[in-house]
Amino acid sequence: MAIDADRVPAGAVYAEGDLSELIKAADVVACFNTKVAFPALAAGKPVVTLAHNPVAAAGVTEHAVEAGAVEPAIRRALSNGLTEERKARF
Repeated sequence: MAIDADRVPAGAVYAEGDLSELIKAADVVACFNTKVAFPALAAGKPVVTLAHNPVAAAGVTEHAVEAGAVEPAIRRALSNGLTEERKARF
């Protein structure tokens, strides 16, 4: 999938490769779908969901669907990590 470099926010990193290796290297994972959210959560990583999906609905992730809400959600995820309450919901 091609990404327009001008659309990647300052400070964000876009990478391609093996999903499990990318998750392992990440401090927080931002994603649209559960295909990425599930393995990230299973690896103990905090997740920010960018679209409505089952893990967002369960309250397992930080959630941001508006552009202005993404950075604060990432900051909360980095600050709080994957909490015990969210682990239990997952």
